[in-house]
Amino acid sequence: MKYLFYIGTGKYSLSTEEDLLRISPGDLSGKKEILIGSKNLIRDVQKAYRKLFQKAVDQYNLQHQEKVISSYYCKINESKKLSLATGILIRLGKKEEWENILDKDKKKIEKLYQNQLKVIKEFLPDFHIVNATIYLEEPCLRIVGIPVKRENKKEKKKLSIHVCKSACFDKKNIGERLHSIGIIQRNKKRKGENIMTVNAKMLNLILKIMLKNRK
Repeated sequence: MKYLFYIGTGKYSLSTEEDLLRISPGDLSGKKEILIGSKNLIRDVQKAYRKLFQKAVDQYNLQHQEKVISSYYCKINESKKLSLATGILIRLGKKEEWENILDKDKKKIEKLYQNQLKVIKEFLPDFHIVNATIYLEEPCLRIVGIPVKRENKKEKKKLSIHVCKSACFDKKNIGERLHSIGIIQRNKKRKGENIMTVNAKMLNLILKIMLKNRK
């Protein structure tokens, strides 16, 4: 059973409101359990932007009255370089592999995904999660959050806290954080090996222990 850990990039980035609508829990069919946020993903993201950035925007506007930011959310939504949010997809196996799993074991899978969410929060402290939903029929966990960077107080040309995907999802930093909390092991022979491949052995072991009862 394969373990997929995917961070949305390129054409899978959540650059605009239109991209958010495509994966909003309220617009997707099937059974689901919302762990963080609501069925309205756009509202979740807008609320998070106000909470995260409004104070920084107000401070910036006082110092730069010649180019005031009226809405940071709208500014990023219209940006050609930045994305409103970033999505993470975690999937254990394929849909057909779960068809004969007893319901009580599916509950264990929900718990496993909840634990994965805790791990994400731990090794990505600058990734502000606004929505996390388990889709029970696949099953998979979709996480949507806002990657942020806090600037030095001397930096006056930028917001003191702003959207920055590259700083949050640095491959080297992610690998070191995962290794430090015992989620992955280093593999020096294969440079650039991604997280989901390294993580697979550990997750397979967990699943073998958990999923004993099959029809």
